[in-house]
Parts: sequence; structure tokens; C-alpha cells
Amino acid sequence: MEMRRGNKEVSRRHASAQARKGQRCTIGCRLRSLADFRAATDASDLARRCLDGSESSADTLRGSSEDVAEEVLDAAAPLDHRAHSPQRVRPHTRSFRLLRESQFQPSRLTTSSSELKTLFSLRETRQYESSTLRRVGHTCRSRSTPASEEVLERFCDWHDMHGLYFLRNRESLGVARWLTWVAVEVSLIACCLYGCYSPIMNLVNGKHSVSIDMDGALLKRRVLPDLICPTNPLREDAIIAALGVKQEILEYAMGALYRGGLLSQNLRSDEVRRDRLEAELHEILRSNHTTIPHLLISGSLRCEDMVISCELGGESRVVDSDQCCSEIFLSRPLTSMGPCISTHGYTRYQNYPGASMGLSVMLRVFNSTWLDRSVLSGLAQADGYKAVLTANYESPSLAAKMRAHAINPGRKTLLGLQAVRVSILGWRDRLERVISHSAFFVADLVKKECKPLCTETSYEVLVSYDHLSSAYVESVIQQLRHKLTKSEEVAVIGVHYNMLSERVISYSAFSVVDLISSTGGILGLIIGGSVLTVIQFLTLWLAHRFASSVGASMS
Repeated sequence: MEMRRGNKEVSRRHASAQARKGQRCTIGCRLRSLADFRAATDASDLARRCLDGSESSADTLRGSSEDVAEEVLDAAAPLDHRAHSPQRVRPHTRSFRLLRESQFQPSRLTTSSSELKTLFSLRETRQYESSTLRRVGHTCRSRSTPASEEVLERFCDWHDMHGLYFLRNRESLGVARWLTWVAVEVSLIACCLYGCYSPIMNLVNGKHSVSIDMDGALLKRRVLPDLICPTNPLREDAIIAALGVKQEILEYAMGALYRGGLLSQNLRSDEVRRDRLEAELHEILRSNHTTIPHLLISGSLRCEDMVISCELGGESRVVDSDQCCSEIFLSRPLTSMGPCISTHGYTRYQNYPGASMGLSVMLRVFNSTWLDRSVLSGLAQADGYKAVLTANYESPSLAAKMRAHAINPGRKTLLGLQAVRVSILGWRDRLERVISHSAFFVADLVKKECKPLCTETSYEVLVSYDHLSSAYVESVIQQLRHKLTKSEEVAVIGVHYNMLSERVISYSAFSVVDLISSTGGILGLIIGGSVLTVIQFLTLWLAHRFASSVGASMS
């Protein structure tokens, strides 16, 4: 009896050990198969192994088979990133449903196993046929389905851009929801294109972004700009009679300069008088073999007539008119305000800030009451001068009239300067043209496009006026032994730097990097795309094109 009891106990332990071994084999089979299921997304090997282990331990696993199958299904679902689609999980889970429904019952297990084997054989046959078609049928597929559509389909299938998954799965969404998503996606793409239009046009048009340095660079010295123009450049003396030109003709030539901006309104409306003056002027120019600019320069005030003295800051000396005109005012440009005097060509540096370190010029003011107001309106309304500040590289003849500062008689006008350097960064095209003929004949330059300078300097001016002391004027006149008539008055202009630093304004051109950054930010914000998205699509398209070309050559 004891031997029998011992044999039964041993057999019972052996049976339980075999059951536990089968259970461990089944669980181990399930765990080992998860990696294969993740790599190939195929449940045939996993189900076949579990089915073989279940035949030997059907009685032991009858209670836990359903839990094992559910765990396998739950573990297999997150392995595929597309498992949230019910249609994509359905082909892989049919075998497990049969296995779970059978519950390892001997009566249903045979049927289930035979059905599973049939399904596995059919699945393997289909996989073999599909692989054979993939290897051989590249040409047929490319003919039936365009390459762009297939690439777009695969791109929408695998990429994680916003909305592509919903566009791909029409069957699961339904027609109404799918059309809604199509409308949403198209509108977002339109918004992206509209947002990318502005950066593209900024790159095409060469738009610049501005950065300002308020402190700028502190230099040891600065070049002083200057350009002085009399309000009435014509002089009333015997030279006009010596030229053989009437006063009315000379005034008309002055008013007709630069599209007749100085002519009176009465003369503009009187066509008969204007035509007569025009004919007489052309006859004088033809007979004297001269031009309007040369005629105006001959009949305008000279530098010695306008300048009384110059005072150079830091040197404590006063220069008379002859030396001032021969050393400082070297140029006689013809501007829109008539003939002027300019320091263009003379380099005068200011080493320290302040009004006492600049350049001061005393000017003689002529009376313009003798001018005919019926011909010239603007010149006959005021006496004095205009000061235009130009850089040393800028042509004085192109100085704009709007940049002129008034110099009134009997006052000292102080112009405090702040230099502003404007720099255009990026690619630069330096252009230099040499004009072989006179600068007055600019007909050949009309069609030429003048590009802005890469670096240019402008001036911010702080204007202040002081009453001119009569004692100071008399002392200077006595020192220079200059005689003034009662009808003449005196005006003083001073040009100086308030500080030797400059304000730097930089314009950086809109580059390709800025374009990529702007468009990438817009695409990422709206539809979740990036540069990698474009690279992935191009890579997928090129790979498909290469495979199609190889298949066509093989066939």
C-alpha cells in the first residue's frame, strides 16, 4: 500500500511537473514570438508554436488559454504603429480569435487546428505570390498606378503629418467625415502657401531687416561737409549788360532751370510771353555758342562776392575771402537752386566736438528787390543763403533742395551734426562709370539705373540761431579792411560736430536661411511638416522611381 501510494504520489508530481513545463513552454513560446511578430507582423509562426504546445497540455491550459490569447493580442497591438486601425489588426487577429473561441477543448481543437493550418497555408501562398509580384511586376504596377500616386499613398500611410492618416483611410471614416477632412487639409495647405508667399517675395525683392547701433564708432576726427547756395545767385552789375543779355532773359533762364520750378505763376499761364522769352533765349545761346549753365554761371555771384571771411576752429585765425575761396570753397556746382559754392574737394577735419572746433563762414547778403517778381517768384521773396550738407563722396549738383537749411541775415546759424552711417549688408555689386563728356549733358545717363551705395553717410542736424553782434561784425570788417555798403547785410554760418561718434544703421538682406526658417516655422505650426518631411518624400519618390526604372529594364 505504501509503495502504491508512493508511486501515485510520484506520478502525480510528474504530471504536475509536466503541466507546469507545458505551461512554461507555452508562455515562453508566447514571449519569444513577440519579437518575431514585431519584426514581420505575422502571427502564423506564433500561433503554430502555441498550437503545438497546447496539444500536449490541453487539460492543464484549459482555464488559462483565453487569458494567454488576450495577453498575446494586447501585447501585439502596440507593436505596430498602425494598430489603431481596426482593418489593419483584423488579418493578424483572426487566428487568435479561433484559438480563443476554441478554449482548447478537444472537440473544437481539432477543427480549429485544421482550420488554422488551412488559413496559414493560404496566407503563406498569398505572401509568396505577393512577393513574386513585387519582384517581377514593377513594370505592370507602374503602368497601372502612376508613381506619384503610389508614393503619395505610401507617404500618407506612414508619415505623421497632421491629417494625412485621415485622408488615407476613407473606408473607416465614411464619405462625409473624409470630405470634411479633405476640406480642412486643403484649407490648411492654402494657409501655408499664403504664409510662405511673404518670405519668398522678401527674398526675391531683396528686403532688408534693420538693426541700429545707437553708440556707433568713436573716431578721432570727422570730415566737415558743407555746401552754400545764395537765395539770389544773380548779381546786379554791369556784367549783365556786358553779356548782352537782358535782365528778363537771364531771370527766365534762371527760372527755367530744372523744369521751371522758380518761375512765377503768371508767367506759366502767359504762353505768349513764355514763348517769346524762350525764342530770345535760344537765339542768345546760339549766337554766343554757349549753354544755359554757362550763361547762369557767368551772370551769378562769385565766391569772392559772397564770402567775407572764414574761421577755422582750433587754429584761432581768420582767413580773408580770397584765401577762403582759393583753399576751402573750390567747387562751383550748379544745383536746383542755381550756382553755388561748395567745399567739395577740400578735406577739413574736426578733432574735438563743439561749435568752437568747427568751420565758421561770414557771408555778405545782397538785396534782391531789383528782381522782377513777374518772372521769378521764389527768389524775390527772401534774402540770404541756403546751406546743404553733403558727404565728401556725394556730388553737390545732386543735392536735394529739401535738405537745405536757411541762413538768415543778421543772425548766426549753427548747424550741429550727428553722423549716421548706413550700411547695406549682403552681396554687393560695385559699379563705377567714367563720364568722358561734360556733366551738364546727362541725356546718356537717363536710362541707367543708379544703385544705392553699399555704405553711405548722412547727417542729422540740430539747427540753432543766435543774434549776430554788430561789434563782432565791425571788428572782423576792420581786421580784413573790407568795405560794406549800407544796403548790404551780414550772415554767419557755423558747421560743427556735436559728438564724434556716429549712429550705425545696418540693413541685412533677406537670405535663403531666413526663407527656410520662415517657411519651416509656418509649415511646422500649421501642418506639422519640416525639412525632414520634404527629404523623406523626395527620398521615397526617388527610390520608387529607381525601382520602377530597374523593373522596366529587367522586363
